[in-house]
Amino acid sequence: MKIAIYGDSYANGGTYNAHTWATKLAGRLGADSIDYYAESGTPFFHCYTTVLNTAHRYDRIIVAVTEPYRFPVRVEGRYVYNVGAVDNLSPQNRRNMFQWYSQVDPHYLLTVQALMIDRIRDLYPEAVFVPCFPASMNLGFDLMAVRSLALSTLGLDPEGGYRELTGWGQTLCHIPWPWHDQLADLLYQYVVAGTVPDFDTAAWPRLEGDYYLRR
Repeated sequence: MKIAIYGDSYANGGTYNAHTWATKLAGRLGADSIDYYAESGTPFFHCYTTVLNTAHRYDRIIVAVTEPYRFPVRVEGRYVYNVGAVDNLSPQNRRNMFQWYSQVDPHYLLTVQALMIDRIRDLYPEAVFVPCFPASMNLGFDLMAVRSLALSTLGLDPEGGYRELTGWGQTLCHIPWPWHDQLADLLYQYVVAGTVPDFDTAAWPRLEGDYYLRR
């Protein structure tokens, strides 16, 4: 079975793609060939158009759904996924980005993303959708919750400790390396049985703070 993986940084493991939850999930679904289209920092519109252009080549697709609030097209050759990503843009484009993010209607963006998801579902009924953020889509779970649990486990603030944790390379797709197998197992049960994942990480591999916070 040929499977393709789409999405943002929650599904983009780069040179370590073989170790990600998405690859492990594809394996559990019977993949003997996997192609990767996930790109970090991209809006869902990028994912959507990539799916429309490529998904016909595959037997099944896995879509990691990013948040709906990202500017949909490239600016000066790159995606500006939030107002904190405007560095190195021209002064005019920085002003444009600040204006867009301050004035855009979030409900409109939610609606547009939902319509794109529905279109993918219509074209590919066997598509597997995995929300990355609480606002990605309403399936009762999201991958950001797993990241927050990891930070809390290590005694870090779920928001303030984010860069501290990922900056030292101890996570893959924002998820601790030892947790990808358990995450793939839960998502597989969700796909085959409709069981909403319960991220009870107490039984997952222990995260050692000294290791995860070492430079």
